[in-house]
Amino acid sequence: MRHPDKAFRQREIVEETDVPRGSVGPTLARLEEHGLLDHRGQYWTIADTEHAVDTAATLGTAAATARDDGFSDEEIETWMETAVDPIERSDDSGDQ
Repeated sequence: MRHPDKAFRQREIVEETDVPRGSVGPTLARLEEHGLLDHRGQYWTIADTEHAVDTAATLGTAAATARDDGFSDEEIETWMETAVDPIERSDDSGDQ
């Protein structure tokens, strides 16, 4: 992160990124909803670093859980029978 102590207008973000103009506003709003950005007036800034890192980790964990929970136990067992590097599970919980 090159400028953690600065705030930027949406126009500046559009000019400095490869994100399409019509996508920047909704993306900034989503990042703000998730606690990763702060927004005051016309300016956007990275949220408090510790809070942002914690939020990003939580979102990443939720995304991984949502994806992993999409498979039934039977599907996972079938995959593990042929997996090159199967997941080792602990005996007490059935989880990895």
